[in-house]
Amino acid sequence: MTAMKPENGAAWPMFFLVWMKEVADSFCYAPRHLQQSINPWTFNGFVINEKNSRNPSAERAIVSEVSYGQQLGRIEDAVDAIIKRAPPEDEAFKEFSKMREKIADIKRDSRKERFEAVLADLKQMKLDDNRGFQSCMESIQALGREG
Repeated sequence: MTAMKPENGAAWPMFFLVWMKEVADSFCYAPRHLQQSINPWTFNGFVINEKNSRNPSAERAIVSEVSYGQQLGRIEDAVDAIIKRAPPEDEAFKEFSKMREKIADIKRDSRKERFEAVLADLKQMKLDDNRGFQSCMESIQALGREG
């Protein structure tokens, strides 16, 4: 039986061993340990999985309809309504009211930041798409007439 010779003239078994060494050497760049969590679900920095939720699929479905922020906002409104009906003297309720005011301030500041971004977009739109800009301005003027 004759040995097969590749183009470079090396005998087949030797060619195969050289090729195998090149393949093995190429694996030196692969990571030694591969770890990846399977199917975790993350929302705003919170990971929801079987370790921290009895029913992750239900929790995902709920949050897809009503976010944690919306849920907390509704709870906040309910507690505030209770406080207004019969103002308790408990320090926890006073701290709650302070927190609610701080949240309102943050939301107000956030609206100002969003307005600045919209204003920048309108300025760019005026340059790039004057018809679109005029349409937006008409909408803003109609909003002003509403009161």
